[in-house]
Formats: sequence, C-alpha cells, structure tokens
Amino acid sequence: MPRAKAEARAHLIVSTRPAYAAAGWIRARLEFVGNAASRVVCELPVPALLAVAAIAGLAVRVAVLRLAPVSVHETHYLHDAQRVLERGGAALALRGSVHGWLAALGYARILSIWPNAGEVELRWVQLAFSLASLALVFAVGRAAASPRVGAAAALVHALTPSTVSYGASAEPYAAHLLLVGLLTVAYVWTVRNASIGRVAALAALCALAVCHHLVAAVNALTLAGHALADRRASARSRVARVLALAAGVAVALPMALGGNPGHALHLLGASIPYFFSVAVVGSIVVFAVLWDETAADLDPAWAAVLPWAFVAPVLFWLPYGRLQYLLPGSLPMAVVLGAALARRRRPAMIGAVLLFVALNLLSDLTAWSSGAPIEG
Repeated sequence: MPRAKAEARAHLIVSTRPAYAAAGWIRARLEFVGNAASRVVCELPVPALLAVAAIAGLAVRVAVLRLAPVSVHETHYLHDAQRVLERGGAALALRGSVHGWLAALGYARILSIWPNAGEVELRWVQLAFSLASLALVFAVGRAAASPRVGAAAALVHALTPSTVSYGASAEPYAAHLLLVGLLTVAYVWTVRNASIGRVAALAALCALAVCHHLVAAVNALTLAGHALADRRASARSRVARVLALAAGVAVALPMALGGNPGHALHLLGASIPYFFSVAVVGSIVVFAVLWDETAADLDPAWAAVLPWAFVAPVLFWLPYGRLQYLLPGSLPMAVVLGAALARRRRPAMIGAVLLFVALNLLSDLTAWSSGAPIEG
C-alpha cells in the first residue's frame, strides 16, 4: 500500500510538471512587467510622472471622444435634459434613464447656454470632470502616502479603460466618480476631526453626490458602516458621521421614490448568476492583497477607510460581473495600485493587472474606432 501511494504521487508529480513549468514561466514574465513598471514609477521625477498621466489621459480620452459613435444611452441623457429644459421640474418625475436630478438639470443648464449642443458636445463636459478626477486621485495619493504614490495612482487612473470611457462619454459617470471621490475625502476629514463645519460639508457633499446619481447612496452606506465599526473614535464622532451621511441620502429620497427601479432590482439579486463571476472575485482579491501589502505605508485614516470605500463599487457592480468597473476604476483601487507600484510590492500581481488594463484598453479602442458605441 505505501508503495502504491508513492507510485501514484510520483506519477502525479511527473504529469503536473509541465503545468508547473508553464505557471512559473508566466509568473516570471509578469514579475518582469511589474518590476519594470515600478522602476519607471520610482525613477521618473514626480512632475514628469504627473505630466505623463495628464498628457496620456487627455490624449486617449480625446481620441475616444472623437472616434466612438454616439450610444443610445448618451442620446437618452440628451433627451432627458431637453425635456427638463422644456417642461421644467415636472419632467424630473418622468426622467426615464436619468439616475439623478442634478445630471439632468446640469445638462439642461448647458443646453440653455449652448442650444445647439449635442451628445458629442456634452462629452467635453464629462472630459473636464474626468481630468479633475485625475487631480483628485493625485491629491488623495499624496495625502495618503506621498507625492510619488499620488502620481502613480493618477497614472493608473488616467489609463484605466472604465475611466477612459467615462471621460469620453456624454453619460454623467465621470462627474459621478469625481463626486464620490470628494465624498470620500470629506469623510476622511471628519474621521480626523468631526467639527461642525466638516460634518456639515460631509452632509452637503453626500446630498450633492446622491442627487447627481442615486448609486452614490451605496458609497454613503459603506462609509456609514465604517463609522459604526470605528471603535477607536468617540461615540460623538461616529454618530455625527452617520447622521451627516443619513441627512445627505434623505435629501434624495423624493428622487429615489419617483425613479427608475432598475438598479435596485439588480442590487436585490436580479442577476444572481453573475454574483460569483471570476472577474468580480478576482478584482476583490487583487484589492485585498494589495491593500494588505501597502496599508502600513498609508496614512492610518486613509488605510482604514479605503477598504470601505472600495466595497461600494463592489456592491453595486457585483450583479453585473464587470471587472472593468472594479479594476482600478475606483479611487481606492487606484491608490493601492499606485502605492504598490511606488513601493515595489507584489510585482507579479501588478504585472497581471497592467496586462489586463493594457489589453482591455486596446480592445476597447479597437472596438470604438471600428464603430462600436461607448457602453456605460
């Protein structure tokens, strides 16, 4: 019996040796890519790294903006804005595909100033919000770790397929990313000092973000979860944060009650088969591993809040099973990836993520240039 077991074990080793060799070869190549990227990030001066992020991000967004045909979703937002402009506030109850009042009102205001604006013209508005998000990601990375980490995070954010498509589409998602990023910043400020002014600013930014796009309520919910779990803070600070977020979400209740329930149905499990997709699980694993590797290098407040902020897009996009919305399209993922690049952590994983981003971006650019519309 022992001899039979030994023979079976030897056969297993021999039969799996090619697979182990192939896995080792792949890992070595991914480590090479990750180390090369980290070397560039660490050796370039921070201003040069920022310039690369800004120029590359702007160039690819303008290219997509000009190449990609108008999608039906962009047309819906334009029509909703025209309806608001024609009928006023009464049109908000009939907003159809619009997920937030402020998006429609903002576009209506633009149309009142620029009557001939169409979907392509509205794309430039989102491009401006997308570039502002790059500045925000840099500022957060600098505050959480160092200017180099901020510049690396901005570069990652600049070339991520989801943020590229958001920044070149008339759908108001670039503005949404900017607003939820600002909401996260305001929350961290209150974690450090829950003064009346900072709590009021948190409530105002929460209301602004949720009224612009209802899914920002998911961000507010996860941040409130952090406040409740933050045992190191005083009870007064925790209650103040929760109340501020609740007040911000409450402002948008009329909009939510009169709105399109489509996203709520997804969150309730209308797309259960996607819940356990490899893409979603892979994204969560990447964030968890990189956060664990870099948390000690981050400011304590940011290190504690980033996982909670990352949970928000995971909860929202989980039913859709779309990895491009999770990797590294959110501010938390960009920051931990930037920290891993700047600190030379987990090169094989970094190489795999960069390969994924490059292939996804190349695939999207090819599709857009061949006539496929931007799909948000």
